[in-house]
Amino acid sequence: MFNHQILIQMKSKMEKEISFRMLAAIMIIATMSFIGCKDDNGGDDPDTPDTLQTVTNVEVTPASPSVAKGATQQFSATVTGDNKPAQTVTWSIVETNKHASTAISGAGLLTVAAGESLAKLTVRAVSTVDATKNGTASVTVTGGGSSGSGVTWTKVTANPFGTSAINDIILGNDILVATGTFSKIAYSNDNINQWTTLDLSELSLGNIYRIARGGGRYVVINYQGTAAYADENDVTKWKKTDKENEPFFETQVYNPGIVYCKDRFIAHRNGVMKYSTDGGATWKNTSWTGGGATPFTNIYGIVWNGTRFIAVGGKGNFPTSGVIAHSTDGETWTEVTGHPFSDVAVYGFTWDGNKFIAIAPWRVAHSSDGLDWSLYYNDSFSNPSSNRITFGGGKYIVVGDSGKNGEIWTSTDAKTWLKEEVSVFSNYVTVKSIIYDGKKFIVAGVEDDKNVIAYSNDLQ
Repeated sequence: MFNHQILIQMKSKMEKEISFRMLAAIMIIATMSFIGCKDDNGGDDPDTPDTLQTVTNVEVTPASPSVAKGATQQFSATVTGDNKPAQTVTWSIVETNKHASTAISGAGLLTVAAGESLAKLTVRAVSTVDATKNGTASVTVTGGGSSGSGVTWTKVTANPFGTSAINDIILGNDILVATGTFSKIAYSNDNINQWTTLDLSELSLGNIYRIARGGGRYVVINYQGTAAYADENDVTKWKKTDKENEPFFETQVYNPGIVYCKDRFIAHRNGVMKYSTDGGATWKNTSWTGGGATPFTNIYGIVWNGTRFIAVGGKGNFPTSGVIAHSTDGETWTEVTGHPFSDVAVYGFTWDGNKFIAIAPWRVAHSSDGLDWSLYYNDSFSNPSSNRITFGGGKYIVVGDSGKNGEIWTSTDAKTWLKEEVSVFSNYVTVKSIIYDGKKFIVAGVEDDKNVIAYSNDLQ
């Protein structure tokens, strides 16, 4: 009995001591927590930073660009103030009556709709640190006209190739360079009506078909698949690729082509591609994922959009189905499946700064990445046996392989097209090339048995 009471008293004393110690521990922890939550200035508010960011100005660059309808413009913002304020901003377009497709992304990329009716747009960047501080840029919208509007042309009086046929034309650094048959190349420095012709017969290039420019060089490929190159600062001196380093070794090739994308030239003929990283001096084979063979019979175009290469063409003796392929490096390629050209070859191809546009007889399609395609059905292109398409000044222009007065279609949205005859072409014309030089379109081809070059008047 006595022992039981002693045990009870001892248990009560222990419980009180434990409770006291626990209370003391809690008070110590609370005190430490209170001390640990001091703000960086030693204050009691942990949400108050030791340095307060303030914004004094937001500057948008470029401040007053001109952007063509259907084109894009990248903007950047610089936020200044005290204590290195964050450089993040929220982008918007001030005008509420703009075209529904005119928009600016969260990264500051402005896209002006091809059908934009406003002549001016205001881009605004608002600081995320201080919403009362913002900067703006004034955008002048250029080019365009109503969807499907035509283009007027002026014929160049000079004939740089004489009896040689013109094949291709390219814009260099303040210079135009054109290729032709019988080993002829011509260039125009600052007046499209004045040309200097080079005879490269000593190189035995024959029919010089396509030309590309990049990395400080011009590179051409002829109809036999042989390449030649010249430094960009001296277009008069050309060197033929050594025999052992030629891109192709066939005596005759169909539809050869060459482009410069990223940091390399890519040449193609029939369904084969090779690439050069040393300015056309040597060439290497491309490959296909899985080690398979090329799905192309013919390749009609290759484009680089800043992320990947896309190639288009067809397969079959007379291509009866389209082929699209993609590559991130131009060396290893993968075929794109599920595109809307399963029963027709893809002949024309361009990148407008926002999306790819591909054309075929009776068909137009677009894609933002070259992998997933949507169809703009169109029956304007009734027989474009090797159409070429380009974009500039808010307009898409498609030129056909041949036709009375040339076959040319124009559009500002790639959906609605206007077919027109080019009045300066008086006879049967085979259009070989079309480019946009930043102000105007330039088209080159053969009119009956004579060369013809013309340029657009309305975009100068």
